[in-house]
Amino acid sequence: MKQRRFLVARVTLASLSAGPLALARSLGPDRRRLVALAARLYLSSREREFARSLLETKTNWWLFRSHQSAFAGDFVVVDLSERRPERRRIWVVELKAGEEPRVVSPTRHQLRSAAIVVKAVSELSHVIPATAAFEAVVGDATSVWRWLAERGTSALE
Repeated sequence: MKQRRFLVARVTLASLSAGPLALARSLGPDRRRLVALAARLYLSSREREFARSLLETKTNWWLFRSHQSAFAGDFVVVDLSERRPERRRIWVVELKAGEEPRVVSPTRHQLRSAAIVVKAVSELSHVIPATAAFEAVVGDATSVWRWLAERGTSALE
């Protein structure tokens, strides 16, 4: 049985400004599939604000959006400040309104495909290894952004 490719797209400031179809277009699909892909990658206003804040402040971080019904969190954040890909910090983020940020098990219901999305990010971007270590983080968009920002650019120990 052929394994289905996991849907993930890189989020940039340009794609945020270009509107809801920009992420789908970045994947190069034919026009018939654009609307369906855009719906799966759709960003709510709080998710767009989280993405914009992160990308404007942490220019050495890359942000990826995962398929919204794939149980892989909302975003994957990769800190590119470390020269060696295997030492780059990676967070799979699930935004939950009103919750304080915390590291959780990646086997949690909404994050059970986190390892798969990290592998998909690796295949799409080639900036991290396919089996890269990561932390799963859950919390409110503003709190998670601050929590991530406090971690700075230090590499994994």
